[in-house]
Amino acid sequence: MTELTPYRARPVSSAVVSNGMGRAGPAPAQAGFAAAIGRRKGLLIGVTLAVFALAAGFILTQPARYRAEAVLVLEPRDGTQSGAGSVDRTVLLTEAGLLRSRALAGQAVQELGLANNPALLEGGRALPLRWADQAIAVVRQALAGLMDPAASTTDSSDPQDRATDAYLDRLNVTPADGARLLTVGFTAADPALAARAANLTAQLYLDGRLTRRDSAAERAGRWLSQKLDSLRADVLESARNLEEYRRRSGVVEVGDGSLQRDQLGQVSTQLVAAVAQRTEAEARAQQVRRLLDRPGAIDSATIVLNTELVRELRLQEAVIQRRIAELRTQYREEHPRFREAQAELEELRGTIAQEVRKVVASLENEAEVAHVRERALQLEVERLTALVEGQNEAEAAIRALEEELRTRTQLYEAVLTRANESELTQRAQQGFDARLVSAATLPRQAEPATGWGSWLLAAAVALAAGLLAAGLAGRRGGYFDRAEALEAETGLPVLAVLPALRKRQLAGQAPHELALEQADDPYAEALRRLRTTLALAGEAQNITAGRSVLVTSSLPGEGKSAVALGLATLAAKGGARVLLIDADLRDPGLHEALGVPNARGLSDYLGGEADLAEVTEFHLAHGLYVIPAGARLEDPSALLARPVARDLMAAASSGFDLVVIDSSAVLPAADALLLARHADQTVHVVAAGKTKRAAALAGLASLEGAGAALAGTVLNRADPKRIADTASVPFASGHVRLERGAAPRRLTAGAD
Repeated sequence: MTELTPYRARPVSSAVVSNGMGRAGPAPAQAGFAAAIGRRKGLLIGVTLAVFALAAGFILTQPARYRAEAVLVLEPRDGTQSGAGSVDRTVLLTEAGLLRSRALAGQAVQELGLANNPALLEGGRALPLRWADQAIAVVRQALAGLMDPAASTTDSSDPQDRATDAYLDRLNVTPADGARLLTVGFTAADPALAARAANLTAQLYLDGRLTRRDSAAERAGRWLSQKLDSLRADVLESARNLEEYRRRSGVVEVGDGSLQRDQLGQVSTQLVAAVAQRTEAEARAQQVRRLLDRPGAIDSATIVLNTELVRELRLQEAVIQRRIAELRTQYREEHPRFREAQAELEELRGTIAQEVRKVVASLENEAEVAHVRERALQLEVERLTALVEGQNEAEAAIRALEEELRTRTQLYEAVLTRANESELTQRAQQGFDARLVSAATLPRQAEPATGWGSWLLAAAVALAAGLLAAGLAGRRGGYFDRAEALEAETGLPVLAVLPALRKRQLAGQAPHELALEQADDPYAEALRRLRTTLALAGEAQNITAGRSVLVTSSLPGEGKSAVALGLATLAAKGGARVLLIDADLRDPGLHEALGVPNARGLSDYLGGEADLAEVTEFHLAHGLYVIPAGARLEDPSALLARPVARDLMAAASSGFDLVVIDSSAVLPAADALLLARHADQTVHVVAAGKTKRAAALAGLASLEGAGAALAGTVLNRADPKRIADTASVPFASGHVRLERGAAPRRLTAGAD
């Protein structure tokens, strides 16, 4: 017996898949694509041959084509470059674009009459392409009719436009490298048409250049005349503005000196002198006023002593004082002569004081006069300053107007000089001349329609199409449809491949009932293979009795409940003591399939509202025990996380030979992850052609992360035509097996 080891999660870093005999296989994506191509050799060969045949038909139906060429040369005119000079590449490309312009092509189509005779142009086009063009035109007209019924009766495509497009497709203009040559080539099925079209295109281009040059000279002369008129008007306007401003401002000439400036200088000098005089007078008056406040001090003032009358009075005062001194020695103070002398002295001193006061008043009057004169000079300075500033502004404006007049005059004279010398006219005629150096002749030999490059390209395209078709057909995009692809992607053995059952095949029966009644049906055989494979895996785990198998899937609707029910009923029919538990508390359905009541069930037992005997039903027809789901709950994960769920698994394993648990899907909820930790084996169901690769791998990765003992996968609802023979089924022949201790591939959530 082959020694087997169940798949358990373990950290590995290898990205290879362990195949039989411990050989390292290719990466899953590469192996899957290569295997898909290998299984589709017929499709690969068929598609390749078909595409190559179509390409060959297209190549062989290419009609004979004739090409005629006309050669033009661009020559610099005198005054730009020497005759031996080279034309800029940009100029060549520009002229080539003009030769291929739509306007030029439309003119050629009209002169050749191609719009009324499209067969002349269509003859140079391969028959398949003409058919394609006709089909596109029919479809376009039909769509236009649906959008606008009134437009369906008329063809919106203009024959002139169609002929112009076809003409441009066959016209080719090639600039020469390192030369001033332009080659105008035209390809057509009619050699005469090819030569006529090439020559006509070149001639129309030359005529257009001549017309454009003449019109350019005329435009240059017209522009020159308009420019001179405009400049002349500008000069006259500037002269008028200058004279008018001179009249308004009163400034006739602009120079360095003026009467107002001279007056301003003189008055400014007088103002400085007046300020000094006023300051001196105020100082003298202030000094005298201070001395008046101190008795006896005024007599010593210099300004007082310098007064002639005061000096005379002082001399008289001194004479009287000497006489009084003499009388004091002779008489007493009561003596009349002494008193007379005293009275005379007092009178003289009063006279002196009066004269001093007159001096002080004179000083104050002098200071006031100086102040008034200073203020008058200040006002005069301000008036003259305003006049000078106004004159400066006027002179500045006049200078600006004179400069504007001078500039416009110079510009007018320069343009007039150029006009007289005809420089602008010569410049308008500068550029390049083009002439025809080689007219197109009637081609004698047709061009080869295709070469080896076309055949090699056709072969490469055909092979690529065949490989793509085979790869897509084998892998069907992002879904699993074959056991080999599922094994290669997951690294897990495919325990069984269950074929899809049609309604006609079921005839109103359930899948497990069909398996029980028709033992030779492929569906029943696949279920028996699943049961046997799990039993062999259980023996490898040293589990001979009380095995618990959890059946789940990544998403709802993949048929896990049908697989669990079929596995349990076939095991019970074989004489085993089987317990079937409906652990899908979110969407239970086993009670309906078996016809058992669901008033009490697993949820009631886990919640402590019923014991195990109360929730266990015995199905007499199938000979198995059933625990239905029970009442629906808002949070089933909370119940399944309780220790009582683990105890239930242990108790059921001790009392039954096989315990089959139908859990909810892995990705929508965590219920299956909680139960997988307590199950001896976990089977992951994948719906062929329905379950996306990313979803299947994400579900397996979640189970691995939860510590589930992954026994393998079941490919459910497979196309019977795609199911391989028995020899390729895993475990039955040892095609793919996990050796004891071998490190399986570690799954990654979301891998594709």
